[in-house]
Amino acid sequence: MRLILLMLLMASGMYAQQLNDYQYVIVPAKFEFQKQPNQYRLNTLAKMHLENLGFKVFYDNEELPKEVAINNCQRLTADVTQDNNMFQTKLVVHFKDCMNREVYKTEEGTSREKDLQAGYVEALRNAFASMEKLNYKYSGNQVNPSDLPLAAAAQTSKPTSSLVLDARPIDNGFDLFLKDTSGSMYLFTVYRTSDPDVYIAFQKSKQGVLLRKSGQWYFESYESGKLMSEAVTINGMSQ
Repeated sequence: MRLILLMLLMASGMYAQQLNDYQYVIVPAKFEFQKQPNQYRLNTLAKMHLENLGFKVFYDNEELPKEVAINNCQRLTADVTQDNNMFQTKLVVHFKDCMNREVYKTEEGTSREKDLQAGYVEALRNAFASMEKLNYKYSGNQVNPSDLPLAAAAQTSKPTSSLVLDARPIDNGFDLFLKDTSGSMYLFTVYRTSDPDVYIAFQKSKQGVLLRKSGQWYFESYESGKLMSEAVTINGMSQ
């Protein structure tokens, strides 16, 4: 029961990286549901809305400035999905990072306009309206791939059946490091609980749980409301 309560508390407090950490956004020239590029002028309008919010925006089919092209993890990709029915046009804008991980999505924008062009424009405008309350302002922070969640960081290593980490003791817990070609990359700090098979994991504003099941360690956290579980092998970790 205590573990379930802990997970629920963390689920309510876990959020993806703040949009304020990103300056650049890439907008596809054609969203998946569109039959042709910029249908209903949605792509142009998406770029305009994002620029009005303060982002620097580029299409995915245009030549990118050097500082944008070489810093893949410093930019987000904006995608628009639809869930229309016969009465309403419904659009949601999704933002994904360099690991293809959703870091934010807007509230659903809707329209009852019968004219498709007008309906799509209104629904997109309403979706972006939910972002205005975020008061976006670029923080100037540089996104480091090692700051991404453990499950995402694992994608940068060679595929294995279990991610291998090194543990270094600290007061009441351990720092966990991922070995890569450049040495060791810090991932998480984990702290003991009253249960020897459960640790609370922290990385800046991100949180998760490290727990042992049948002798196997797992890191678990919530991403976009979905529980993610990553099997890990940890060297040098003992109670």
